[in-house]
Amino acid sequence: MMINLTDCMRAVSGALEREFGAAPVTKDIREGFPRPATFLHAADVTSSMEGLVRHDIYRFEITRFSRDDEQGYLDLIVYQERLRRLLSKPIPVTGAFWLYPDEVDFEIVMSDYALVAGFEAENYQVDPKAAEGTGETMRILYENGQCVVRPDEEEEE
Repeated sequence: MMINLTDCMRAVSGALEREFGAAPVTKDIREGFPRPATFLHAADVTSSMEGLVRHDIYRFEITRFSRDDEQGYLDLIVYQERLRRLLSKPIPVTGAFWLYPDEVDFEIVMSDYALVAGFEAENYQVDPKAAEGTGETMRILYENGQCVVRPDEEEEE
């Protein structure tokens, strides 16, 4: 089974809910929503096939809107630090599949009393349908959180 964007969105949403006690909204941002509120969306998705391996790059954005007062600004600073700690660790998607947040950035937008956090997650997966019946043997290694496909040692000689 291949892991897709929906699976990854659920994993990030679950991690946010465990950390902050409320699930983020994953639908479009509308005017008039109650504050504080957190929104999650995929800002960019790139997928390609490299042989039998699917390579996905997801860019996620988390937007936190606080109350529009001095306390709201202080709450954003605390939220940012907790979110930074959360995104410094892998996020489980399934038992054997994890997201490794990379290129994490933060911006506080004072005019909106909002914190915008972005990060990328890059994943490699062997497509079982494409590999089925090919007779090719590969071993999959995990290096620095990345799944890397290498030829069998016999083929390297």
